Amino acid sequence: MRIAVVLLALTLLRLPSDGAAFAQASAARAPEVEDVRLEGVRALDERLVRAALVTRESRCRSPFLAIPCLVGIGERTARLDTAEVRRDAGRIDSLYAAWGYPAAEVGSEVVVLADGDVAVVFRVVEGAPLLVRSVEVRGVPAGVDVGALPLTTGEPYALQPLEESQRRIAAALAEEGFAFARVEVGGSVSADQASADVVLEVTPGPPAVFGEPELRVQAPVGERTVRDRLAFRPGEPYRPEALRRTAERLYDIPVVEQVALTPLPSAPGDSVVRVAVGVTRGRLAAVQADFVVSSSSCLGGTFGVAHRHLGGPRVVSVAVGASNLGAREVCAGDEGDAFEEPAGFVRASWREPLAS
Repeated sequence: MRIAVVLLALTLLRLPSDGAAFAQASAARAPEVEDVRLEGVRALDERLVRAALVTRESRCRSPFLAIPCLVGIGERTARLDTAEVRRDAGRIDSLYAAWGYPAAEVGSEVVVLADGDVAVVFRVVEGAPLLVRSVEVRGVPAGVDVGALPLTTGEPYALQPLEESQRRIAAALAEEGFAFARVEVGGSVSADQASADVVLEVTPGPPAVFGEPELRVQAPVGERTVRDRLAFRPGEPYRPEALRRTAERLYDIPVVEQVALTPLPSAPGDSVVRVAVGVTRGRLAAVQADFVVSSSSCLGGTFGVAHRHLGGPRVVSVAVGASNLGAREVCAGDEGDAFEEPAGFVRASWREPLAS
């Protein structure tokens, strides 16, 4: 009886202490996924479909471990999770719908292999795509050219080209000063004809102007230095191009490492765009040293210091060096010289960018 009690106690001690540990232990006993196969994937890039999956097959951790992986050493083992397999089938289905194939059907199967491992197979019946029959853009102000759109007739009605078309229209309007433009999607879908008539309705909003910028600078960069390099002034028409020019000018300051120009949220109906200008400095000083030693007793070296501020947005560099120290024969002289005397130098440079 005492032996039975001891064995029971040892068994209980080996049981997982909580649900997470129990799930982990169960996963460790699940069969290994040796392969993940896709069947019937033709309309979409197979790499796109695989990227949407959580289920993975076991694989080698590194190409350098290819030979050890043949015997299971250095392998990243993947265990079967049947619930995740079912969710992966749903992910493939949603992916096809987003790319214009709402009629696609996806099934999954777990195939047990001879060695006890498994292969997970996803079978796709793509079905007919929902094609774009027409695209109409309404409400664009006169003089604004939105250009060619990614969403075109005869192609599947996919989410990615639709959203990119909305972004391009909004960007074209912003370049003309309509910073608060909205582009909404409308139209109709014919299930019988598997086609869609798409309407992109534009609400341009009022022409926008720049407001007072909000400067967020990091010393030693000063606010005056940043203001001098702004390519816009309060009250001027809003243009994204002015933000791009501002970023270029600020990056010309040697001490600046990162620039962020962020339009701030505005109240409904507001026509003023306030921009947060963030400037982060980089490393201020650097030291460099080079030393030369040769078999002919030629000793030399260079030591330099560079500083990126010294009271302003400028770079000041100072370098000192020596060569041919201890020379007894031709060392670093021109061809034909029999002997080169020891030499030294001091160099200094100063550079300050100008706001363009």
